[in-house]
Amino acid sequence: MNAFAHKITHLTAGNVIIYNRKMDAALLAPKQQAVCDALQNYMLGMTTQTSRAGIRNSLLRAVRTMSQGQIQSIQEFPWWAMNRKAMLGLRSLLYGAKMSVGTIRHTLIAVRRLMLELQMAGGISTETLTEIDAVPLPPVNRAGHGSGRILEPQEVNALFTAAARQPPPIRERDHALFAVLSCGLRRQEACDLDLEDIDFAQETICIKDGKGHKRRVVYLVPGVLPALQAYVAVRGSEPGPLLWPSTITKSALIPHRRLHH
Repeated sequence: MNAFAHKITHLTAGNVIIYNRKMDAALLAPKQQAVCDALQNYMLGMTTQTSRAGIRNSLLRAVRTMSQGQIQSIQEFPWWAMNRKAMLGLRSLLYGAKMSVGTIRHTLIAVRRLMLELQMAGGISTETLTEIDAVPLPPVNRAGHGSGRILEPQEVNALFTAAARQPPPIRERDHALFAVLSCGLRRQEACDLDLEDIDFAQETICIKDGKGHKRRVVYLVPGVLPALQAYVAVRGSEPGPLLWPSTITKSALIPHRRLHH
């Protein structure tokens, strides 16, 4: 079998070491294919050229930082070698480069999302993904910023846990709401959805009147389709507003009415 040298990146806090490691082509090929599949799926989830360009820039920033500029391609970086130690090292290096909190957050979030896609493609283990996700993001500087912010994983889990304690069909409605929000919809966009806007076959959501009164289509992220199907099973297939409000006692949904945030 042919063997060749492949660059592997290892990070410690503030220190990057790159060395060549002999790897068998037959062993490396599936790892690199998983990386290609993960990158492709990640980009397919973006709805605009601007968002795709932003993600590429963030990932390329991470690659250049971790390789000290020796790797200039997102595809060539050994993402399957990432672990908690590497993620901590990346965060430390970004801080050391005096980058803004926003840039550091965007970079780490982009890497997190790629790692999720890579785990789904079989490139890393669920345990490794959990360890990477546990690396905290830098806190948001609230001064001068709007009210929106990115929720931490534990906050998202708390929301779903609280929803799970609700009686049906409120539980299914709340899970469906959180599911569509996880696809990148704004609160008003989620409330404005009609059942007809969900394409269950193509696994897409059509936002008819988004920001700037623009129409766009987003792809469902993993886990959203089952949540929507479970909700529609209790809601029914009647056309009209997707998310119905609940009664004051939260014991039932009010049919054909629209949820307001």
